[in-house]
Amino acid sequence: MFAPHIKRRALSSSERLLSFKAVLSGVEWQSLLELMERLNLNVVYASLHIKEGVGLEAIVTIDYTNSPLPLHMLVDSLKRRVKVLKLFKRGFEDAASEVFPLTVNGERAVLVTSEVLKWLITGIRARFGSAGEAMQYYMGFDVGFNLGRMHMDIGRSLRLKGPIEVLEKVTAPLFACMGYGIMRVMRARLQEPYVQIGVARCFECELAPKGTRPYSQLVRGYMAGLVTALLGRQMRAYEVLCIAKGDEICVFDVYS
Repeated sequence: MFAPHIKRRALSSSERLLSFKAVLSGVEWQSLLELMERLNLNVVYASLHIKEGVGLEAIVTIDYTNSPLPLHMLVDSLKRRVKVLKLFKRGFEDAASEVFPLTVNGERAVLVTSEVLKWLITGIRARFGSAGEAMQYYMGFDVGFNLGRMHMDIGRSLRLKGPIEVLEKVTAPLFACMGYGIMRVMRARLQEPYVQIGVARCFECELAPKGTRPYSQLVRGYMAGLVTALLGRQMRAYEVLCIAKGDEICVFDVYS
């Protein structure tokens, strides 16, 4: 089973929305994820960043349409798990106005549709061939490397114990929250460093034409750069299972 992950949509027509600002420790972050999974809460919007001297600050809007709890009990459950700084009376409207533009750890972020992604992934390969594949791999590596350093900073603020715990408790939930896929660390060792990562619903490989070989370049590079940053050692990644060739999930072996 994959670990609890954040479900989210960019927009929601539901009127049962709750928006709040909270400060989280590592234990509280995990507790919040588990609560959302257990109560079937859908995240409409989430903004996370490290606030110096405070910790990890989150602004979150959730759709509680399918939650078994009424609103007042849901708010009480949240307050027992995290330090809620503010509840937004007008929900997503107030929360969105406070956090625009979209940011991740203080950096500007934008949403990209599947049609745009399809051109960026399959279109570039069709036009540039193997050169396009190499470009996507190294683009993914640079993105993963820089996010890996950011995730280590978040991990230190949450007092996590090491790179594998950061990978499991910071990277994997954020990977799902950003829409990349549902990520799980399957195997890991620090001596003779090796990490095996499974990704369900990998966005890149879902857009791929069906074939007989693994398809990923962008996410494969991302995994290599990510683990390089987390372990402080040059790593490379290979996709050994891929949904584009009929496997149930995509699996990446990352080693030095």
